[in-house]
Amino acid sequence: MTPIQTPDNVHLTVTLTGRRPVRIQKDHWPVIARARRARGEVADQTLCHLVVRQHQDGRTLVYGVSESAAEEQNRRAGYLLEAGADLCKAIWDVSGDLGFDPEMAQACIASLPAEDLE
Repeated sequence: MTPIQTPDNVHLTVTLTGRRPVRIQKDHWPVIARARRARGEVADQTLCHLVVRQHQDGRTLVYGVSESAAEEQNRRAGYLLEAGADLCKAIWDVSGDLGFDPEMAQACIASLPAEDLE
């Protein structure tokens, strides 16, 4: 799939926008939302991923990857957010950075855990 995985499949390196990559232990940062799409013709298909992972302390990684059959066209973007930050804005930002269609961002946002209201 997307970010660089170590052979032990325990850690994940995530490319971020405007800062160096981060390496996480996957079981400490579970996926809480995601969206995936393929676009283009089969021979020249691009796979698009948006992923949201959250640590139990509330920090959140929002990242995306556009993987093309031509590796030199692969693009990555992402943000590390503090607890309480606006996840929806970060999803829209990553989606925009990668040129994804609005439906991709909306699908990822729709897959976030529901907000409880009283």
